[in-house]
Amino acid sequence: MRPRIFTIIALFGCTAILQLQAATLYVDITSTNPVSPYTTWATAATHIQDAVDGAINNDTVLVNDGHYLLTSEILVTNNITVQSANGPDMTIVDGGGTTRCFNLGGSACTISGLTITNGYSSFDGGGIYCSGTNPIVTNCTISGNTAVSGGGMRGGTANNCTISRN
Repeated sequence: MRPRIFTIIALFGCTAILQLQAATLYVDITSTNPVSPYTTWATAATHIQDAVDGAINNDTVLVNDGHYLLTSEILVTNNITVQSANGPDMTIVDGGGTTRCFNLGGSACTISGLTITNGYSSFDGGGIYCSGTNPIVTNCTISGNTAVSGGGMRGGTANNCTISRN
């Protein structure tokens, strides 16, 4: 009986190790073959939210260059990283003046290297809303967003960001 218990423990141990490996999910607005789970540029999602929805804790959603015009906010609930491939000058997330760009809630996520613009909320955080200080926003340009309170960003922690004209 002891060898069977050892085998089961070893099997579960391997399973746990595999789950700890983080994945990269890709987003490219020009993708012609978006196929979940979006694990290559050839099968990249065309919408950021699709890749975010497929991501689990510690995964990275890598967003290619482009102007991503939103019809609804990007809701991030897991502890993931959403980052641009080539920085904020090349990757723009645009709320179109009608929707908030990011709702990060209280997740321990990171948003990095994006321009976040034209977000709108009739409440808080037109560009980015966070319910606490856990979300980290780094190396982003946050401008031209509107809200009753915190036009550019409400809550969260901003590091090395340019926040202007909100």
